[in-house]
Amino acid sequence: MGTALKLGWQRHLKTVALCTALIMFFLTFRLAYPILTPGEITLKKKKFEMVGALRWEDGKNHHLPQDFADMLGWRELAKIVDEAYKKDSGERKPDYSL
Repeated sequence: MGTALKLGWQRHLKTVALCTALIMFFLTFRLAYPILTPGEITLKKKKFEMVGALRWEDGKNHHLPQDFADMLGWRELAKIVDEAYKKDSGERKPDYSL
């Protein structure tokens, strides 16, 4: 009988742990994962400020979380660099082809 009680307790403990993890995920996934658009994040600014998600390395609050902002703008930056590379004279350009 002692073994049956021990196994029953472990089974319930696993269920409680799984339910706790799922509840925490559903409570935080809209803030912790980048599923909202920048416009939606700006509209829900107060929620993001409450958890400190808008604070960047410089200690100031910005309109977007830093991790999300770092994901944006790479295409535009690559286009600017490509245009600058094309404008540069041919004598200074190293050959980066494989």
